[in-house]
Amino acid sequence: MEKRSDAAKVAESESRLGLALFTLYLAAYTGFVLLSAFAPSILEDAPLAGVNIAILYGMGLIIGAFVLALLYAWLLRRKAR
Repeated sequence: MEKRSDAAKVAESESRLGLALFTLYLAAYTGFVLLSAFAPSILEDAPLAGVNIAILYGMGLIIGAFVLALLYAWLLRRKAR
């Protein structure tokens, strides 16, 4: 059995991290979809300056994706040092 190269180990580690962060985002998105499908009245409430929860949740998903991308890059950079 041949040894795996360091590059293959790094790629596997990076992939695992990416999948973990993707799973976190997928859970948040699944919550949005489930609310939209089974409890749309909840998304109609407007708790903040007349903006409904659907818009707030959607913006949260967009901002969350950006934050997860920054976190991924930061963790990889920190690991490379």
